[in-house]
Formats: sequence, structure tokens, C-alpha cells
Amino acid sequence: MFRKFAMAVIVLTALGLLISCNSILATTNPKVSSKVLSIQNKILTAYVIYSLNTGKCLQPTSSKEGAPVIQNDYIGNNNQKWRFTAVEKGYYKIQNISNEMVLDISKKSKNNNIEICVRKFNGSDTQKWVIEEVKENYFIIKNKYSGLVLEISPSDNKNTSLCIQKKQSNSKNQLFKLQPVVDYNAKVNWNPPNEFDSYKTSIKHGTIKEFTYYSGYTKTTRKALVWLPPNYSSKMKFNTLYVLHGIGGDEREWLESSNPENILDNLYASGQLTNMIVIFPNCRARADDSRPKTYESVFSEDNMKAFYNFHHDLINYLIPAVEKNFSVYKEREHRAIIGFSMGGGQALTIGLDYFSNCFAYIGAIAPAYSPNLIKDVNYYNSKLKLLYITCGTNDFLYSRVETLHQELSSKGINHFWIPVEGAAHDSSITKFGLYNFARLVFKY
Repeated sequence: MFRKFAMAVIVLTALGLLISCNSILATTNPKVSSKVLSIQNKILTAYVIYSLNTGKCLQPTSSKEGAPVIQNDYIGNNNQKWRFTAVEKGYYKIQNISNEMVLDISKKSKNNNIEICVRKFNGSDTQKWVIEEVKENYFIIKNKYSGLVLEISPSDNKNTSLCIQKKQSNSKNQLFKLQPVVDYNAKVNWNPPNEFDSYKTSIKHGTIKEFTYYSGYTKTTRKALVWLPPNYSSKMKFNTLYVLHGIGGDEREWLESSNPENILDNLYASGQLTNMIVIFPNCRARADDSRPKTYESVFSEDNMKAFYNFHHDLINYLIPAVEKNFSVYKEREHRAIIGFSMGGGQALTIGLDYFSNCFAYIGAIAPAYSPNLIKDVNYYNSKLKLLYITCGTNDFLYSRVETLHQELSSKGINHFWIPVEGAAHDSSITKFGLYNFARLVFKY
């Protein structure tokens, strides 16, 4: 039935996200250096630089050579994101994602109160910085040429306050938090390794459990499948990833077509998976949630409506039940959702339209329908930690999904768009999609 009806499963050029981990943040403290580099290895390529004193972040005033650097409220723009790249032992250039220019001193001076600006990288010592932790999770950023550190002046909450260099005092307005974020401009290898979805006897394996819960929306007891990682324990807290199926399937569709347990086990064994449990729900929210028996019933109004209304069941009953019965976090920063075909449309609309305060990570594989983008661009870019959309070029939905990508781009909403040459609307794509999305989430 799955193969006949399910608009299930797609290819997605695998997100073998070896985002060139632009070596970030070695410090003069060996203990700190080890800690920060371990964060970098979680597929991070960009950071927002927040002031401890004001909670605002650094950004250039424009893309012009020599533009001053100021503090501002975070709205998710690329000019508020920075890459840290090693240029010599212990020193890094700090490069703006938007304009590719780097932090520099506006005048070649060792005096206090000189403004910080952005310029094209030329290898000067004024463009080289050491990052040193002086308070837990907070850093000073010290210039090689001047020996002075970044500071916000004046030290208040005003947007547009200048970033200057000053003698180190470790005051709050000299301390910065480095928050990892997705670099949507990063050069990414999306291809997974061979046998990424194969069963391997030499590794530890998670477990698939059937989970039942009562839904006040359907007035029935419903089923979901839950993958628990090998290290699952009630003594730890785990993230939650919800994986939605196509229009003809149910909670077992992904297991029947895409080897998700093997994919997740292999990611876990290779150290690429953040602690998470993965939930495969039945996305047909009606009393009789069994798979349709005929082609006509798959696309019936009743079946379609059951999918469109799934958010009532998911948000009000399934998520609370999962959080009651498993040792998981309850904040949106620790929830992700991805779906294929009809489930891809659900993931987008639930994540972006209905309850954008419930999921921080959203993925869609050949989504069958598009969300209504009802909020402003700053809301999406500042709230979402990851938005990922993919579709095969031979998929009958391709033009529709490409149009969605163009709409997101025209509105300035940050997202990954991965068209997969030659891929169709079939199960080979979901394997790639799950592999890559799973190794991206909960790392920003």
C-alpha cells in the first residue's frame, strides 16, 4: 500500500554536512580550548557575538570597506553572523557572513577608544584576534597588533553603540558570548557515506518501541513508534525529533521504506547524533486512522482533512504524552520536526504557521503543500535555528517546491534549499533527508 499510494519518501541530496568547520576559537587556556573546539565539531560554522552587558550582538553598519561595527538587537540577519578561521597559531580572523569582510581596527593604533570596523582581509596583525575565556562561556576578543580587547561604548543597551578597543579590564561590556548558528552560506557537502543506511553488527543499536497515548482530539487511543538511542536513560534529558509520513502511510511507513533505525544507529555510533529520541506518529488525525484501502480513499476529502488537522493532536496530546513518559526537554529549542510529502507540508505549516513557538528546527522533503508565511522575516530568522527544504528534480512536486523556495528567498527568510538532480518522489530520498537533518539538529 505504501508503494502504491504514499506520497511518501523522497531523495534529498544527502546532507552529509561536513560544513567546513572553520576552525574556531582556540584560547590561551588549554582547558577552555578543548571545550570550545568540541562545540565547533558539532557541524557549526557561524556565531553570533553577544555582549554580556547588553545582550545585543555585533554587526557592521554596512557592507562598505571601513564600516564601523556596532551592537544591535538580534534579528537573524547574515550581517550578525561571523565565521572564525585560523590564520596563524592562536589567532583567527573574524569574518562577517554577509559581506565576507573581517574585524579590523579603523586606525592602526594601540590607543584606547579606537573604533572597530570591517575590511577585506589583507593579513595585517590588526585583523588577527585571540579569543580567551575569562568567565564561564564568556570571552574577551583581543587584537594581536594592539593587545587591546573589544568593548561596547557606551556600556548601555542602546542600539548602534560602537564597538571599540580598550585596555583589558574584564568588565561586562568587554565580555562576549559566542552563540553558534547555522551559516546558510556555507559550502556544504550533502552526500552521505556508503552504507549509511545499512545494519552494522559491530555497533550499538537503539530500540524501536510502540507508544500509545490518548488523544482528546480523535477521542481514541493512538499509536506512535519511538526510537530510543543506545544511551537512553531516565537520568539524562534528550531532545525530540518528530518524523512525519506521507498521505498513504501511518506510523510504520518510515520503518517499512527508509531504514531510519539503521540511519540513526550509524549516526550515533559515529558521534554525529546529539542526544535525542525520534518519534514516528500516525499523522492521520481521525478516529479511524488506518491506512486507506483504495486510491480514491487516499485522496478523499476526509483523509486530507485528517492530515490538515493533525496539529491539534500533535501539539495538545502527542507532545505532552511524550514529555510525560520519556526523559526529554520541554522547550522549543529542543524540538525538531521533519516530514515527507504530505508530512512535509504538515511539518512546514505546523512549524511556521500554527505553532512556530513549538519547534526550532524544521525540515521538509518534497512537501505536498506550502505554509502561509504570516509573520515578518525577522521573526522567522531570529526564532528558527534551522529551516531545510529539499526536492528531487524528477519529482512531480518539484516546480511547486521550487516556487516555495523562491518565495522564502524573496522574503529574505533563511533556509537551505537542496534540489536533488534526478531524484523522484520515492523512498530513496527520505533516507538521505533523515540522515542529514538528524545530524544537523540540536547543534545550534
